[in-house]
Amino acid sequence: MKTKLYLVLITIGIVISSCKKSKDPEPELSQTPVVYIAGYEIDAAGKRTGKYWKDGVATFIEDASKNIDVRAIAVVGNDIYIGGTEVLTSGNTIVKYWKNGTPVNLTTGTTFEGVTGIAIAGNDVYVVGYEYSASTYKYTAKYWKNGVGTRLTDGVFDARATAIAISGNDVYITGYEKNIAKYWKNGVAVNLTNTTQNATADAIAIAGSDIYIAGFAYNAALDKSGAAYWKNGSLVSLDIVKPDLASTSAKGIAIIGNDVHLVGGLYNSSLSMNTARYWKNNTSTDLGNGIQYSSANGIAVSGNDVYVAGSEVNASGKTVAKYWKNGTGINISDGTKNTVAIAITVK
Repeated sequence: MKTKLYLVLITIGIVISSCKKSKDPEPELSQTPVVYIAGYEIDAAGKRTGKYWKDGVATFIEDASKNIDVRAIAVVGNDIYIGGTEVLTSGNTIVKYWKNGTPVNLTTGTTFEGVTGIAIAGNDVYVVGYEYSASTYKYTAKYWKNGVGTRLTDGVFDARATAIAISGNDVYITGYEKNIAKYWKNGVAVNLTNTTQNATADAIAIAGSDIYIAGFAYNAALDKSGAAYWKNGSLVSLDIVKPDLASTSAKGIAIIGNDVHLVGGLYNSSLSMNTARYWKNNTSTDLGNGIQYSSANGIAVSGNDVYVAGSEVNASGKTVAKYWKNGTGINISDGTKNTVAIAITVK
């Protein structure tokens, strides 16, 4: 009898289990990326008011009485970090960053220093830029980690740090010294070019074990200079134009799969005209119309979408802050005041 009872219980359990209706999986909700852009507004006297935009909605940084030059932005979780300087009436600057609107001073304002980039790694805040010496008239490449400044160059030649990227425990900083494009990995310099021609390294992206750096370089084979990038130290020239007519340079870089996306500009010296330009691999597309002055200053990617921050002069002669999403321009200032978008990130 016990055996029969067990068999009945087991059979009932199987029937009940098989009669349960499986729950349909809930559809995944697609999250719309949020676009963060940093820049500034310029008044008639040339004073800059720092601001950032979150999906086109502007927020001023500190009060309008201060001269704030914003140059970089990073977003980690719910925290927004913005890097820049406060320009004093003496002409000196205070290097600082703002975390969710609260300023953190990195220098005291006794010298002129500038900011070009910001990056966050855990609890560490890195700011990169440069310092000017009034005695030698030279710029020195520099970075700050949690408020502690470190010079990357000795001040003998002009040098600047231009951008930063962090991969694992490694910190990469791009820049140039004299006319040599270079980057520093954990403080150790790696030259990308020699001393024969001018070159700059202005942006960096890390994809796996590959290091991509964008800038301006001389191509010895073509005997011309122009926009370029380096992949693991190997030079790839983009648009090459005659120096006496125009020049191109790359100011931002991002990677999607095997594709290299860059932004920068084409400058025509005879017309004093700059046109915002975008490259996918070696193919260029002008974002500006070539009639009004425009600039492309930063790039970010989300999925297969490419976002470019910059500005373009309107018919009234005012500079309008904007970004381009996949080549389509979106204004983020109303065109009544000169406004520039410098840096962008998408989360």
